[in-house]
Amino acid sequence: MYPLHWEDGDYFHHGSVRIYSNTPNPMTGYIINPLGLSGITIKIFVRSTDASRGQEDFRRIVFNGQCAELARTLYRVINADGIRLRAAANESAPIRSTLVKCSFVKTMQINNEWAEVITPENRQGWIKRNYLAIIE
Repeated sequence: MYPLHWEDGDYFHHGSVRIYSNTPNPMTGYIINPLGLSGITIKIFVRSTDASRGQEDFRRIVFNGQCAELARTLYRVINADGIRLRAAANESAPIRSTLVKCSFVKTMQINNEWAEVITPENRQGWIKRNYLAIIE
């Protein structure tokens, strides 16, 4: 069992579960709600097990073309795991998503401490600037 929601004083937190598999067969999952919580939103993302190939294709197409210089200014890679994408440029802003290491993002703007980014899933929000790296 994987806890996805827990309380810490006056704050509630959320989490995520990664289930790794090398089979294309359907999987069954169950949601157990022992606290009877209501008003919950559940989002399920299915990602390719071959994400590294997609990243290599992205690098090859974008960074070897005529727009390579522009692409290097727009796109960055996440350099740590579990980075919170927030609704605003502050640590108390609601969390929109959690980003994983090596994900590519498009940078919309970068200021002193924060960067506004868009994910490949078209989620837009803010992360701390130090979690962005230049794509090599």
